[in-house]
Amino acid sequence: MDRERNFIIQLYLVLFILYSFIIGGFIQYFLGFSNTILTFFGVYSFLLLYLFHSKLKVKKIGFDYFLLIVIMIVYTFIISIINRESIIKPILYSLFFLIPLVIYYLINNSKPFLKSLKIKKILLYIAILQLPILLIQNYFYDFLIELNNSSQQIAQVDFTFGSFFLKNDHALGFFLVVNILYIWTYPILKNKNQRNIVTLILILNLLLSNSNTSILYLFGAISILIFIKRKSILDISIKKVFYLLMFLSIMYFLVVLFEPKFYLDLQNKLSNSLDYRSALKWYKDGIARREQIIVVLLKDGLNYFGHGAYTYFDLLKGDFKGVFRHFSQLIWLYYDLGLVGLSLFFIFIYKTNKLFMKNSSAYSLYLTLGLLLYSFFTIVTFDISFMLTYFIYRYHYEN
Repeated sequence: MDRERNFIIQLYLVLFILYSFIIGGFIQYFLGFSNTILTFFGVYSFLLLYLFHSKLKVKKIGFDYFLLIVIMIVYTFIISIINRESIIKPILYSLFFLIPLVIYYLINNSKPFLKSLKIKKILLYIAILQLPILLIQNYFYDFLIELNNSSQQIAQVDFTFGSFFLKNDHALGFFLVVNILYIWTYPILKNKNQRNIVTLILILNLLLSNSNTSILYLFGAISILIFIKRKSILDISIKKVFYLLMFLSIMYFLVVLFEPKFYLDLQNKLSNSLDYRSALKWYKDGIARREQIIVVLLKDGLNYFGHGAYTYFDLLKGDFKGVFRHFSQLIWLYYDLGLVGLSLFFIFIYKTNKLFMKNSSAYSLYLTLGLLLYSFFTIVTFDISFMLTYFIYRYHYEN
């Protein structure tokens, strides 16, 4: 019984890892398969097995966590029905909350398997191997774009997603930064030179991915590492100071080389972006940034209960409503489910952070802060690669 149960759980976990980190983008891009449909099938097929296969009901998920997810799903259905939305929309919308639940269950019931598989070491190899993929995507866009069999239009700036899902530079960036945190926190690489080389490769991959959000997240990660290793830093020698300066110089060179517009973009976002008149003009023109959309929405009056599932972005049609054009889980939830739904989401993140508390990694809280940061720029809980990265690295099994 245990063998059969473990086989089913481990099979789904391995398939999700392969799909999210290795073959997902390939299947989407070259074969034209829909990520939403494949994700829907994977998650709901496992839930059906869980409901009807008694052998899977061995370890409890956590009643309060499960209850919160049920409340969020029920609330989504109620608001959608009130707004006369198609029943298929709240069913698909439930993936926002069910994906984290399923991924957590799989990992929580596969701890010995993950340890024996040395999953984090495998994922580190995957992170390193993003370099040749990203170089090809950067320099052969004109050739590769002709092979695009997906239904998505992909601009060159969104083409550096590595082996991840299409346009998924944020999930890739999160994955790379977390790997940097991992190799500097735990002795996965015994040789210091090896660790330094791998770090440079991961930073290069990060810069090639064109994710400014991930660069900011990296700076925060460096601060976390300095805090974690503060005792050893106090004993640093002159030779180590020299190596550190060399490392920072190389980092600066890479930033200037690959992200020449990074500082200009950041400056533009911070200047006049919160002025209501400017925000409203850009909003009406359909070119408003995320923070400007928030300014306009709040100025129009608080939205307490939302407009129903997939009104901000219609997944069935693949179109944003009106002048919206940005994926942002926070804005999306606020518009669809109102302040109530957004509040439930923040409670959900808080509850998620409390999982694995007895076996959490040294940087667990920063991973949760990462979910909040990226949720302003993308849809983190709908993305299997985000959730796998989060839960795998939250769980600490190293000696």
